[in-house]
Amino acid sequence: MKKFNNTHNKVHIIDGKEVWESRSVAVNCVVVAKFDGELYVLIGQRGKGTPDAKGLWNIPSGYLDRDEDGTDASYREVWEETGVYLPEQSIVVNNLVHPWFVNTHPSENRQNIALRYGCVISCDKLPELTNENCEPDEVEDIVWCNILDLDNYKFAFNHDIVIEKYLNLIGY
Repeated sequence: MKKFNNTHNKVHIIDGKEVWESRSVAVNCVVVAKFDGELYVLIGQRGKGTPDAKGLWNIPSGYLDRDEDGTDASYREVWEETGVYLPEQSIVVNNLVHPWFVNTHPSENRQNIALRYGCVISCDKLPELTNENCEPDEVEDIVWCNILDLDNYKFAFNHDIVIEKYLNLIGY
């Protein structure tokens, strides 16, 4: 049986309130678009302002903010990193209410708790992309990648496998 101790927990006072230091919650979102009979996935290239994996590609990702739920964090990260505001898309085939994958194991995601969300949108044209909403130098480039071309990109954090698992989950 695992021994439990409380020596690693720290308390900080923020805005007059006790806040416990703890593990972070990482969220990411696979956004698939059905357009003109093809499937595309939304990916971004990590910029020179990122702490690691510079130049590699990934799905929109980030951390849960204070007083934010996972769905809101997914919407925010997609919007910040790509300019796509999912609630405005005309047809969201499935929603982001619940993550399709949760991992709490500390050694498998750099101590982070991982929440993976996904959605499929159907559109008359692919939504325009911009990185103007994100941190400076966080995203170098953004594309709607045809799923048949995913092998042409080098991914960070095994996001190519994440995309593949999501596509299998939803039957594509």
